Amino acid sequence: GASGTTDSTGDAWQTFRLVAPPTGAELDILSSFRDTSTFTYPVHTWVPIAC
Repeated sequence: GASGTTDSTGDAWQTFRLVAPPTGAELDILSSFRDTSTFTYPVHTWVPIAC
């Protein structure tokens, strides 16, 4: 499962719980955000998995 929050500046924080992840692996995160003028932008990042 995953849960997330946003802060006052609009940054989003996503938390994942992985069972026995491979050491040195990365999560491929693809998401989107909407600004105040209703435009939606894609966001992509690689996040290292710490074991």
